[in-house]
Amino acid sequence: MRTSLITTLLFALTVFVTSAQANNSNGLSFGETIPNIETTSLETFFENPESYIGKNILIEGVVTNSCERMGCWMSLKTTADHELFRIKVNDGEMVFPIAARGKTAWAYGAIETVELAPEEGSENPRTLFQLRPTGVRVAGE
Repeated sequence: MRTSLITTLLFALTVFVTSAQANNSNGLSFGETIPNIETTSLETFFENPESYIGKNILIEGVVTNSCERMGCWMSLKTTADHELFRIKVNDGEMVFPIAARGKTAWAYGAIETVELAPEEGSENPRTLFQLRPTGVRVAGE
């Protein structure tokens, strides 16, 4: 019981500090330093997303949503023709703050796919593309 309480308090403190740092004009960084390489736009990515599976790339996009429980994912805005693109980590590896919503984010890591259930009225499963980052930066104000 005591360990559970301590873990919960440490998580809450991490989220509070991370959220406060997200408002810093310098931005907020998670994980390893992002390499200085060419950025792949989501528009370019979605022209041929299968060609990126398993490869490490640097993606840039505007954060549209983020996990409210463990801070383990952020969605990036894409064009209307595509599913949302997600940056996903295992719980506790990085904690993405809710305050990142609406800000530009850069993430470097490997692309993977997740098969989702078909939409209502369809028999075809949907594919969600996500990036497993080693490094993420969220712009400041």
